[in-house]
Amino acid sequence: MNAALKVNVAALENELAPYKNLVNGQTYLYENGTFTAVDVKAGAPITLYFDCGSAKLSAREKAHLEYFTDNVVNADTKLLVNGYADKQTGTAKRNQQLSEQRVKAVVDLLKKAGANEANIECAAHGATVQLFNGAAKNRVVTIEVK
Repeated sequence: MNAALKVNVAALENELAPYKNLVNGQTYLYENGTFTAVDVKAGAPITLYFDCGSAKLSAREKAHLEYFTDNVVNADTKLLVNGYADKQTGTAKRNQQLSEQRVKAVVDLLKKAGANEANIECAAHGATVQLFNGAAKNRVVTIEVK
């Protein structure tokens, strides 16, 4: 190896040194050139979006839920799951049914991922509560860690 290449390799190894001991999947706080491992607890609810008239999660939303379950949920985690529908489409009865179906679909996936059903509190609001402006944004299920 020539001298210039050795200098470049040494410089890169020096630059990457702070990253050598990081563990995949662990969350870190980076301050003043130092990484500190931290435990992350979900503070804000996660929001899973659904297509109009559907209680089936898209592949993207399933991945979002999978990330949440892999990093936050275990058998002892207490969860609050709320389902909603938009008031711009469908009847009140249909929107209630749809929000119930959405909650059930998410709870089934949470249980499959290791959540204890006894620790999951659920509510389906139909279109009686609108969290956001805009119809598409209200076709959701939210999950909070209690």
